[in-house]
Amino acid sequence: MPSFGPIQVSISVNPTGNLIQDRTSIREQLITVFLKEHPGTGTGPLRTDYRYDAENIGGNNFLYLERPARLNKGFDFIVRLDGQKFAHLMKNGRIRNDNIPSHDNVLDDLRAKKNYDSVLYASLRHQIDLVYQCHEPSAFIIPNSFTQFPGMAAISLLMTIKWLFIEQDITYWNFSGRDMLMDGIRGI
Repeated sequence: MPSFGPIQVSISVNPTGNLIQDRTSIREQLITVFLKEHPGTGTGPLRTDYRYDAENIGGNNFLYLERPARLNKGFDFIVRLDGQKFAHLMKNGRIRNDNIPSHDNVLDDLRAKKNYDSVLYASLRHQIDLVYQCHEPSAFIIPNSFTQFPGMAAISLLMTIKWLFIEQDITYWNFSGRDMLMDGIRGI
């Protein structure tokens, strides 16, 4: 039986480049893409895996979505970033490094940026608010001053936050969705 994955597909939830959409239309567009996936026929080599290149974050590096997610919650997906490493503290006390940004990784990065320059952070925080309101980060003008921030490049961080918001909207649509991450950001 042939395997369909991993299949690399370039996707955009905002193909027109308009600044604003809403959570509902973004969710519908992405789920429509996922509905085109071929079914698996079992486990191991019989399952289907998908990689969706969602954003070019520089050169040959992409922010991409991987399906199915580990917990396999319907339309859930994993956000990954080529060329990035994020540390995760495991239950056994060990640290795992991979290219999957967690909410804690994002919040730690934002704290470091705020500690580095709180005035400059306020400008970045405004852009995060716009992403929260479904503005497209690729349309933002990123100030050159953002390059002095420690940690992730500002545009990579904004794209990561965008896709973590979308993931939370899909997984927790009937609950708080993107507010879970945004509440953490507001607490910084």
